[in-house]
Amino acid sequence: MKNKAMLVSILLTILTQFDLHSQERLKKGNYFIGGGIGFSTRDDSWDESNVNIQEYDYTRFSISPYSGKFIKDGMAVGVGLHLSSSDLERERGTPGDLQTTTEDGFRIGGSLFLKKFWPISEKFGAYLSPALGYNRERNEEKTTNGSLVATSKTKSNEISLSARLGIYYFISPRFSFETNLANVVFSKDWETLSTSNEGTKISKDGNRLDLNLINQFSFDQIIVINYYF
Repeated sequence: MKNKAMLVSILLTILTQFDLHSQERLKKGNYFIGGGIGFSTRDDSWDESNVNIQEYDYTRFSISPYSGKFIKDGMAVGVGLHLSSSDLERERGTPGDLQTTTEDGFRIGGSLFLKKFWPISEKFGAYLSPALGYNRERNEEKTTNGSLVATSKTKSNEISLSARLGIYYFISPRFSFETNLANVVFSKDWETLSTSNEGTKISKDGNRLDLNLINQFSFDQIIVINYYF
């Protein structure tokens, strides 16, 4: 009985210290690193008795690391990096007249952000994170139909202002999970399209406002892991 009582006492002490010190990581002078990865793939095939053939193969991978420092209790500043690449191959037509399209895309971007934390319990809380971001994207497309080959290249630049609202939970004194509940983004982009078959070059720009109550299920967006030190 004494051994059991001692073991229970030790466990309670550990859990108590865990609860007391989790939110202490949000104090001025502390640092944190975090981020996530995203991966998606799609593979479709449709054959209508050799009359109409369609095949679609798509893969995307992304990584979004970031780091921050608490400039005062519950308030941090930081920088983030986003890298993503995508590959697509599509075939459609008939066996005698099959058109093949391949696409290759790459995106790189960075951001500066503020992050305000509101502890609700010893392990759980909410956060708001406004950010200023910049992204540069490149896409190359090649379409082959018999002896005809057409290529196009798209380059775009984007500046964005965003704000994310989410919640966090400490799974240990130094690790926490986060999930985004809402995301508002205002962005302005410039895009240039160049084609080989017509030798044309098209430039355009636009503005966009997005409001997402819950982001798409991607581990670099809806669930991220943070480490505090």
